[in-house]
Amino acid sequence: MAGEEKVITVNLRKHFKKKARWKRSKASVKFLREVLERHAKGRVKVSEELNRKIWSGGGKKPPAKVRVLLTKVKEGEFVAKLFEE
Repeated sequence: MAGEEKVITVNLRKHFKKKARWKRSKASVKFLREVLERHAKGRVKVSEELNRKIWSGGGKKPPAKVRVLLTKVKEGEFVAKLFEE
């Protein structure tokens, strides 16, 4: 079943607005991983490219929404990459 893909849009703003300003990007990465693990029903590794996108505004200003391409590597393991059309 390797090679299955799914595109998911995650709204980070709802979550990071509840955090202290300087903790927002770190909290967003953690929340993103939790949401993707719920969708994938397995372990998710966030790619470096996706991590850089979230941290692009520094620690205080992550993007509000992120489109993610979730790809199955093997049974129970997934990789989350930044979705580009």
